[in-house]
Amino acid sequence: MLFKNAGMKKNQFLLVVLLSIGCAFNSFAQNELKFEVNKVLPFISIQENKLAEINTLTDLDKRYPTSWVKEYISVEISAYKNGTKTTASGSNDVLNQAQKELIRLADRSSNIAVSVKIAL
Repeated sequence: MLFKNAGMKKNQFLLVVLLSIGCAFNSFAQNELKFEVNKVLPFISIQENKLAEINTLTDLDKRYPTSWVKEYISVEISAYKNGTKTTASGSNDVLNQAQKELIRLADRSSNIAVSVKIAL
């Protein structure tokens, strides 16, 4: 009888653990799942005379694929301008005037960073 009682307690404990895990997954599934993927592309170099022709992210980097983007959340461009780090933000792959100006007027010795947040 002692072994039967121990087996029942073990089964009850296992049932409680499984129910707890199930409840955790259920409450987790009701909330929006968020994740982040960070990909850093290799540096590219753009000739100064081509800077005026940049209007989109694809103009900036031909490797940038727009076909798989469902929605743009933000597009942030940052660079050093006159020795001060400056940022210009936009909402899609078409660069706004502030972003184009920052690219055009960035210090030549500095890198231009482009951070794109999207929904897939």
